[in-house]
Amino acid sequence: MADFVVWLASTLVVFSIIFFIFGCIVVTLLGGLIASTFIDLEHFIIPDELTKGGMVVGVIFSVLAPQLHGAFLGEQISRGSALVYSLLGMACGGAIIYAVVRMGKALFGKQTFNSNKPVKVTFATHAMHMAAEEDEEDLELLYEEIFYRSGDTITLHAEHVELIDRCLWNQDIAITAEAARIGTKEFKPGDIPHMEVTTSEVVVPREAMGFGDVKFMAAIGAFLGWQATVFSLMFSAVLGAIVGTLIMATRKDNANIIPYGPYIALAAVIWIFGGYQLWDWWWSGLKP
Repeated sequence: MADFVVWLASTLVVFSIIFFIFGCIVVTLLGGLIASTFIDLEHFIIPDELTKGGMVVGVIFSVLAPQLHGAFLGEQISRGSALVYSLLGMACGGAIIYAVVRMGKALFGKQTFNSNKPVKVTFATHAMHMAAEEDEEDLELLYEEIFYRSGDTITLHAEHVELIDRCLWNQDIAITAEAARIGTKEFKPGDIPHMEVTTSEVVVPREAMGFGDVKFMAAIGAFLGWQATVFSLMFSAVLGAIVGTLIMATRKDNANIIPYGPYIALAAVIWIFGGYQLWDWWWSGLKP
């Protein structure tokens, strides 16, 4: 009887430690997802400390607690298998989002604003303002909604350029967050706090996903495996389409940037709290 009590107590202690470790890992993951969501919503960026750090921590936690993957697969797996699942999830998560980013960049990387006749476009300290034709509303785009990734550039050909101290004609203009090139001359933003141009076409960068999302999905894959990344991509796409449509239908400022990270994070949370059951149902329905 005493031996049975000792065995029972030891078993309870072992299981308590396992569930405690598993719980701490899940809480850590949820904390990272929440932090990434609010940072992305506020600054349109997910810090490397959360993405690259999440990849490393995800692999380590997968080895320490193989249940992180086994629980969602409905089976017991070894530490070696958990390591393989983690690395595969990291590679798969990064690869599928990278493919989406490159495809989106090729198809939707730029947005062109045209007018039938030349209109005035003003570049002020914090925003670009484009006068509208006839009864249409003027367009205003904040620079923080345009230059949110390295290399983002506004391009146009100006029939007339008016600076504070000079006027120019027939100039090709390229504007980034760091500099403005007018013809062959390059200026710092502080050198031209106000500029007015006359043009009939302005091309601005547009990109819904960036490489921060690639690293973010890779980190999720390191924690949860490749199945979770595929589920998160599909679910976040549906959720993003619905919410994005509502936002664009209700906002009046013509902003074209909707961060995608929060949708990925929400999809990962849903996976943790039962989404894997939807995955099993969907996957079993595809089998003959």
